[in-house]
Amino acid sequence: MADETSDVGHHEHMSVVIRYFDDEACKPVEQFIGIQLIAVCFDGASAMSGKFNSVQAKVKEINPCAMYVHCYGHCLNLTLVDSLGNKNRIIFDFFGCVQLIYSFIEGSPTRHAVFEKIVQETNSKLKILKTLSTTRWACRAEAVTAVENNYSSVIQCLQEIANSTKYSEVRAKANGILYQMKSYNFIFALYMLKPILIQIQIVSAQLQAPNLDLLGAVSIVNALKKSLDDFCNGLENRFNQETLNIISSIGRLIQLKAEQFDIDLLSQTFSLNSDELEGEQSLLRSMPDFIPGTSTKTIYQWLETYQQVNIF
Repeated sequence: MADETSDVGHHEHMSVVIRYFDDEACKPVEQFIGIQLIAVCFDGASAMSGKFNSVQAKVKEINPCAMYVHCYGHCLNLTLVDSLGNKNRIIFDFFGCVQLIYSFIEGSPTRHAVFEKIVQETNSKLKILKTLSTTRWACRAEAVTAVENNYSSVIQCLQEIANSTKYSEVRAKANGILYQMKSYNFIFALYMLKPILIQIQIVSAQLQAPNLDLLGAVSIVNALKKSLDDFCNGLENRFNQETLNIISSIGRLIQLKAEQFDIDLLSQTFSLNSDELEGEQSLLRSMPDFIPGTSTKTIYQWLETYQQVNIF
C-alpha cells in the first residue's frame, strides 16, 4: 500500500506499507517501510505522550528502545505560562490590554482606517498590530513590539475614536484602553517585557531548526536562562543608569547646553518632536534677557507676551 501527502513545507512524501498474512500468527501484519526511528518528540498532551495508548506508547510497542523527548519549545511556553500567568497581576493585566488593543482596532474596518490615517499623518512607520497566541507565548514578542512602535499612533487613534463615535459602548472601551495604556504599570511592563520576549522569540525559533540536536537544544535553553539571570541581576544598575541619563539631559537642556544625544533621548522618552525641541533651545539662546538655568519665570513671561498677540 502506498500514499502521498505533503508536509507544512509543501514537500511531497510517499508512505509505503507492506501488508501480508503471517501464517504462524494467523493474522495480517502491516510493516511501514522507509523510516529509521530512534526517538520521538512531542508536546505534553496525553494523546501524544501518555503512558498508555498514546503515540509514544504505540511507538515503543514496535521499538522499545525508542526514546520520548518532551518538546523544548512547548516546555518553554509552559514555563512562561506558569511564571507570567495570573500570579503576576501587572503582567496579566498588561497582556489583557494588549489583546484589547488588537481586538478593538483590528476588529473594525472603520477603526482600523482611523489608525492607518493617523499613522500616515504623523509620518510614522506602520507596524501591523498582532493578536496574542494562547499557546505560543514566544509570538507575543511581535505583539508587544507592535504596540511599542505604534504607541503614540494608538493613543491618538483611541482619542479620535472616543471623541467622534456615536456609540457609548465604543467610547467607553476606547477611554478604558486609553486609561490602561497611560498607566504606569502598562508602560513599565511594556519596556520591561520587550527585551525578555525578544530573547524568548529567538530561542523558540532556534528550537524549531530542522538540524537541531538534543545537545544543541540544552545549550540554547541554558544560554537563555543565563541571559535572563544576568538581566535580573543587572536590572537595578540598568534602570539607575537610564534615569541618570535622563536627569543629566534635562539638566543640560535647562542650561541650554543640550547636545544631540540629549535632544534624541528626551524626544524619545517624552514623545517630543526633536526638531521643535532643538529649535526652541536655539530660540531661547538668542534671547538677550534670558539667563539659562535660573528659573522658569522668564519663560512664562516670554510665552505670555506671545499669548497677548494671539500667536498661539
